[in-house]
Amino acid sequence: MAGGTGGAGGSPNGAAGANGQTQPQGTQNATAGGAGGDNKATITFGTTVLGPYGQGGNGADVGRSQGSDGNPGAVVIIWGD
Repeated sequence: MAGGTGGAGGSPNGAAGANGQTQPQGTQNATAGGAGGDNKATITFGTTVLGPYGQGGNGADVGRSQGSDGNPGAVVIIWGD
């Protein structure tokens, strides 16, 4: 089985999922990861809007016959220095 392609990250700024690794003996049946989740949370900094974010699902791998679903992601706020 070929390693699947990682799913696209949800939302405009979501990260793509990891690609699955290909088995040496197989080249067929690549399976994409699930679509990325969307938590719809944003941070507004003046006129700049950051987010929302989401993580795409990982592609199928040697030990996994199908891709995984995405993660809704999170927003991290760092305050101060």
